Amino acid sequence: MHADLTGLPAAFLTSEAATARLDARRLRTAVARGRVIRVGRGVYGDPSRWPDDPVERHRLVALAAHRAVEDCALSHVSAALVMGLPNPRTPLPRPSVTVDDGIRSRSPGSWMTLFRGELPEGHVEVVDGVRRTIVPRTVADCARHLSLGDGLAIADASVRAGLTTVDDVRAVREFQRRWPGSLGTQAVLALLDPRREGWLESWSAAAFQCMGLPRWVPQVDVHDAHGRFVGRVDGLWPELGVVAEADGRGKYLGDVDPALDRSPAAVAQRVLAAGNREVALRSCGLGVVRWTTEEITRQQLRVAVRWRDEVQRTEPRGIRASLTCTCCQLPVTSCDIGAVFAPSAA
Repeated sequence: MHADLTGLPAAFLTSEAATARLDARRLRTAVARGRVIRVGRGVYGDPSRWPDDPVERHRLVALAAHRAVEDCALSHVSAALVMGLPNPRTPLPRPSVTVDDGIRSRSPGSWMTLFRGELPEGHVEVVDGVRRTIVPRTVADCARHLSLGDGLAIADASVRAGLTTVDDVRAVREFQRRWPGSLGTQAVLALLDPRREGWLESWSAAAFQCMGLPRWVPQVDVHDAHGRFVGRVDGLWPELGVVAEADGRGKYLGDVDPALDRSPAAVAQRVLAAGNREVALRSCGLGVVRWTTEEITRQQLRVAVRWRDEVQRTEPRGIRASLTCTCCQLPVTSCDIGAVFAPSAA
């Protein structure tokens, strides 16, 4: 018998398959013939609708987990991905849901993670029929369970997009103050800055913190001594006169902005433009330290040495440029947002 999956979700449970007249024997046969994907014990996928993107696959299986566990809420990384927040640098964890401590429930299989914890109604919302933790609770849960870099990327993105506020996340952290990993939330709050523009900048800020190096001011516009715009840099250490540039390959290949021309000539032009911009920055007396995704995630000592060398060779008093915060066009030392997210404010 041919497996008819048209009435089933792309990721479906054994109990749901039964409604399509697919019992355990027919499912085994369909899997053996490649007509059904076995995701884990009790959960399957439709090959014709199975995405190549691991984030999309995670979302599909997370929705199956949500249907499998009664009275649960999507949570942690699964809730973050459904909300469109950044996926972790590390391999994606198993889909996760949370149930309140008072609910007796068990995980349907090792293909998902079932968390238990106090889950007040104020920490839960229902969107498109899916119950999930609200944004500040999701940010705090991710900060407790992920690396500092991954947790910070999710927190920065959520505040930058206006999905939550720092005060809301702090309130959840206070609620969870005795929970395992709550110090991770505190560490993320101490570094959070929504001026950063993307996962790599957030992850880099966390890496610099772990290396014991100072924070930079995110997103700064540089104009030369004649008032001509030189460029917007990822960050700046104003007291050192050094620019920070986090350069993932996607920035040049067009992966970050799908609207960019991805032809070899266009990619080469973007690389040349970046080189010319660095020359212009240095002509203003600024030092420039740049790193790639590979370096900041796997070769941090190399980045630290490069940073120290650049600091030593740069003379801040020789800078011939105006440096303004991108968000408000005020001098970098006068930004209101910068005052809120300064290290001392944490």
